[in-house]
Amino acid sequence: MPIAAFEDRVAVGRDLSEYLSYAPLRLNLDGDTVYSANLAGFVGESGSFSKVIDGIYDNSYDDGDFVYEVWYVVSQLTVYDEDVHPYSEGRFAIETLTRGGGDCEDLAILIADMLVSSRHTGDWSVEYIYMDSDNPTDPQTVNHVALRVRDGTNTYVIEPTGAPSWEYYPEGIQGWFFDVFWDGTYS
Repeated sequence: MPIAAFEDRVAVGRDLSEYLSYAPLRLNLDGDTVYSANLAGFVGESGSFSKVIDGIYDNSYDDGDFVYEVWYVVSQLTVYDEDVHPYSEGRFAIETLTRGGGDCEDLAILIADMLVSSRHTGDWSVEYIYMDSDNPTDPQTVNHVALRVRDGTNTYVIEPTGAPSWEYYPEGIQGWFFDVFWDGTYS
């Protein structure tokens, strides 16, 4: 069945009206303002996978293995859409999963949603990293979204468009970090 026909038959419950009311993020880059997609509102605090995700957690050795296994599941999606720009719409996790892929922001949303769906991760910090993938330690622009996950003991950086490996960005990342539950307002 074509994906469009499938999506027409499945009630996704996609209400972008609240999301679309958020302006693009205004980020300071060496005194200049750059804009990027605002992903506020795509991950709910209870997550979309609460009925199934603890099966992965329960079969993991530890928190790091759980993060890795969720990342591995998402890395098996085969469709990559190149679509990062200030007015990107983003997709809810279930949309990315049913489409079999998405761009970096869609995959980051999916991984974040899966992680926060577990009853074991309630005190974890999950953040989007807005960054320059070509210059991760000296950003010239914003062209990528990754994730940072902190479980209270360890910090994990997840490259959503790549195969799972803890070897990404060995020199670190200079970027902008926003909690996945950010309310969309500036302080």
